[in-house]
Amino acid sequence: MNIFTLVPFLGLFFVFKLIKEKDDEKLKTEEAKNLAREAKLEMLSYQLNPHFLFNALNTIMALIDYDKEQAREIITDLSDYLRYSLNNSKKKEVTLEEEYNSVLDYLKIQKKRFKDKIEIKTTLDEKIKKRKVPVFIIHPLVENAVKHGTETCKDKLKIFISIKEIENNIIVEVKNGGKIINTPENNDNGTGTGLSNTIKRISLLYGKGYGVDLSEKNGMVTCRMKLGTL
Repeated sequence: MNIFTLVPFLGLFFVFKLIKEKDDEKLKTEEAKNLAREAKLEMLSYQLNPHFLFNALNTIMALIDYDKEQAREIITDLSDYLRYSLNNSKKKEVTLEEEYNSVLDYLKIQKKRFKDKIEIKTTLDEKIKKRKVPVFIIHPLVENAVKHGTETCKDKLKIFISIKEIENNIIVEVKNGGKIINTPENNDNGTGTGLSNTIKRISLLYGKGYGVDLSEKNGMVTCRMKLGTL
């Protein structure tokens, strides 16, 4: 092979080498983006509310001398809730049924804490209970309803939770008596850190068309979350 036939082969070799290097670099960039995305999702997901834990422990302390049975029940509910947190700390997704049951454990504790001052009704569409959702995606909505509802509702606080399917999307609605609280710590919609993190997680996981809407009408706050298919 003389130099005149060798030059084109060398040219093709360097072209293919350059393409491969660019492809490798693109793969590395995509991998780095995915790792950053996963790290961000993990950071946003597992933030156990310390105020909830302190309030639950304070309720147990208040009950332990005069109503040991109630104190035991709260300890059981709290154990179940924390077990869910620990068992799913490495998971990215769980079934709606698992997430829903954990929310119920949380609400049992709040019901024992506030007694007759709070009324709770929940429904989960049976046909979607095995659908997968991001772990801890519903909790911030419910925590916000309890926290801000107890602060702004003058009468008995009513909380309604509905989880259903509309056009193959999962719709979670959490309604509570009271008002939307706007504070410097909240974002423009009056949502707290937990709900703000939830909005960011949904954006990262599902993209446009999915998220959380917050509205207030006739003394009721409605938080509506739309999720797609993972």
